[in-house]
Amino acid sequence: MVQAWIKPIEAAQVVERTVYFLALRPRTTMQSYSLYGTNIKGRSIITCKPGIANRVYGNEKLRELLRNNPDHVALEVPADADKRWHRRSRRIR
Repeated sequence: MVQAWIKPIEAAQVVERTVYFLALRPRTTMQSYSLYGTNIKGRSIITCKPGIANRVYGNEKLRELLRNNPDHVALEVPADADKRWHRRSRRIR
């Protein structure tokens, strides 16, 4: 089931300097969007959690990436994203 905040954006709809999540399209209707992110140790991962997903700015590189990879899509970041999702920080001992 797709959540209400998710608005998929195609390559032609990308607006300059707008913030997006880069995601993989769901393969079935039961699957959710898979977002590119960074875990607490700094490694690149694929996640379903928007709190740890990487944010990218809309520009020509993003448009080109979306055109060349039809299985990728950009998702608009909601205005209240920082209030909704809290990213964990690494503890230093």
